[in-house]
Amino acid sequence: QKTTMAAAEAELQTQVDALHRQNAKLCEEVNAREQRYHALEKQWMAACNDVDELTNANNALESECDALQHELEAHQTALEETRVSTQEMLDAEQQRSDALVRECETLRDDNAVLVAQKQDLTQQL
Repeated sequence: QKTTMAAAEAELQTQVDALHRQNAKLCEEVNAREQRYHALEKQWMAACNDVDELTNANNALESECDALQHELEAHQTALEETRVSTQEMLDAEQQRSDALVRECETLRDDNAVLVAQKQDLTQQL
C-alpha cells in the first residue's frame, strides 16, 4: 500500500507540476496580451489626440475661410459700388463732352455765318 500510495502521490505531484507549468504558460500569455493591450491602448489614445488636433486645426481653418469669405464679399461689394460710381461719373462726363461738342459745332456754324456776313458787308462797303 505504501508503494501504491507513494506512486499515487508521485502521480499527483506530476499532475500538480504539470498544472503549475500550464498555469505559468497561461500567466505568460495573459501578461503578453495585457502588454499588447496596453500598447494598443496607448496607440489608440495617441490616434485620438491626433484626431482632436486635426479637428481643431480643421475648425480653425474653416473659421479663417469664413472670415476670408466675408472679407472677400465686403471687397466685392466695395468694388461693385466703385464700379457703379465710376460708370455714373463716366456717363456724366460723356454727356458733358457731348454737350461741349454740340456747343462747339454751333459756335463754328455761328462763326461761319458771321464770317459770311462780314464778307458780305465788306463787299457792300
